[in-house]
Amino acid sequence: MKTLAYFLILILSISCRQTDAIVTETDFSFNVSQPENHAGSLQEVYYAMTITKEQKTKAITDFQGSEKDTGSSSVQIAVLTRRINHLTEHMRGNTKDYASRRGLLRMVSRRRGLLDYVRRHDPQNYVDLLGRLGIRK
Repeated sequence: MKTLAYFLILILSISCRQTDAIVTETDFSFNVSQPENHAGSLQEVYYAMTITKEQKTKAITDFQGSEKDTGSSSVQIAVLTRRINHLTEHMRGNTKDYASRRGLLRMVSRRRGLLDYVRRHDPQNYVDLLGRLGIRK
């Protein structure tokens, strides 16, 4: 029974290292608590992986055709480009983050499909978008 308790302590301490939690043993009952100086680092990491609301709003206002235009192809391409650029910077420092790589490839594919649609329906807008966003053909 005691070896099982030590095994559980080992498992809890390994899993709590990522969140800086403190594991203590009190007569085979385990308490997991957060240290007092622990800030919400998980939320900070989450927001570091995405673009901010201000960046998204700026992309929308820069590429919208009218005041209520928030979903046209141009706006979607602009927002996706900002997200792709942000995630590309993340991937430069985290080369083994395969889940983010998959998401990045998915976003690039979605943007490519939207760009193909714009090229078919409005070739001049397509050329303008490539120039304004700095995308290679």
